[in-house]
Amino acid sequence: MASTADAVAIDKMVRAKFDAYPLDALVSQPTIASCRHMTEQIAEICAAFKTTQWGCRHGNLKLALGIKKCKAVIGDTNMAERNVLDKPSAATTTFVDGDDSNTVEQKKAEHKVLWWDYEPQEAIKAMGIKAIVKAVEEQYVQQLKQDYIGFTRVSIFSVLEHLRLWYTITNEQKIAIKKQFFAPWSETPDVHVKTYRAQLDRRQIECGNLDVTISDNNKVLHFVGEMENSGLFTCKFLDKMEDSGAVDWVTTIKKWRKEFDKIGRGRERAAERKREGYSSAAAVTQQPAPSNNGTVVAILEYAAALESRLNDLQGLVDNQSTLTAGTETVAATIAVATAATSRSELAELKAVNASLVKEQATTQAQLAALMVKMSALTLGPEGSGGGGTVVVPAPKKPRHGRRGRKLAFCLNCKREVYHKLALCMELEENAGLRYPGWKSCLE
Repeated sequence: MASTADAVAIDKMVRAKFDAYPLDALVSQPTIASCRHMTEQIAEICAAFKTTQWGCRHGNLKLALGIKKCKAVIGDTNMAERNVLDKPSAATTTFVDGDDSNTVEQKKAEHKVLWWDYEPQEAIKAMGIKAIVKAVEEQYVQQLKQDYIGFTRVSIFSVLEHLRLWYTITNEQKIAIKKQFFAPWSETPDVHVKTYRAQLDRRQIECGNLDVTISDNNKVLHFVGEMENSGLFTCKFLDKMEDSGAVDWVTTIKKWRKEFDKIGRGRERAAERKREGYSSAAAVTQQPAPSNNGTVVAILEYAAALESRLNDLQGLVDNQSTLTAGTETVAATIAVATAATSRSELAELKAVNASLVKEQATTQAQLAALMVKMSALTLGPEGSGGGGTVVVPAPKKPRHGRRGRKLAFCLNCKREVYHKLALCMELEENAGLRYPGWKSCLE
């Protein structure tokens, strides 16, 4: 049995918790929304007090929700049916002949734990009822109060149930709650079967609170229908479930949950194999070809060096082509813009042209020197290992436009084009040359 000091400490702890989280006051007749809100508030407070009973995970939540709804919320169908703990005896009565000292001490400790669970329960019940009575008007809880003993024979759950008797449930509310129960599972495809089971259990209880009866058979049929319409399960499994006949709610959930978990594991394995396949393919493509032959290795190294030299040569050739094309473009621009630009602009264009010509000459000299080095590297006496002649690609000729016309800058349309300056369609005298749908590029 808990000592007086322990009981006072427990009562002080519970009182501090309820004082820190007071319930919102109901200023009028209780409604569906106000009762639900009060239940949520007091349930959070009750769940904060730990206990070794009812799974040890959600404290004294059962004191506010009751056994049926607590099972639905927690998802534990094996929870004990008792809403409250019975008062333990003053001392344990489980001693038997032959118990050694260790066994006796263990049984005493277990009996002490029962008292540590019972004392907080009673304190929570007393403070919870007091908080509810304080939050509502007296007329709504007067029937539960007895002479001399007050509310000592009622529980938190029974007081909340009594408040629900004061509001009227309309047909519209009944239709809405029933429609909510039969909401399709496809709207939340990521919800696990176990989670969906808990949702249906809670909705069934809420329907019962509003005088809407949803039987377990209707719940099973709705659940099975949603599973079949989801398209996740194979025809073989669906036929197997169809042939198994009618089963209860717990067995139905167990079978569908097992198959759902199997599908989830299959998807995870498929995704893992896909990732491994990509990694293997990358490893194969990036792995160098093994070779133990020294001659082959030497040939491969020589080929790689030769390819690098040829790439450098090709880059110089491309630069030369670009410079040649740039020189011709600048020359054409100078010829066209002579009549329209000032002398200072013409001098600037000529300076640019001279710079390009000088750079072109330097590049050609570098190209000639590189070709001499390439000949010394690749050509040699007969049978010396050179074994042939390396064909150096000729410098590319400057590319021109269609029909051999050159790309030039047009002062009328402000672009590099192939047409002549006098034939530009931007000029009004060439309006007859414009094709249907032509639009000015200057707009």
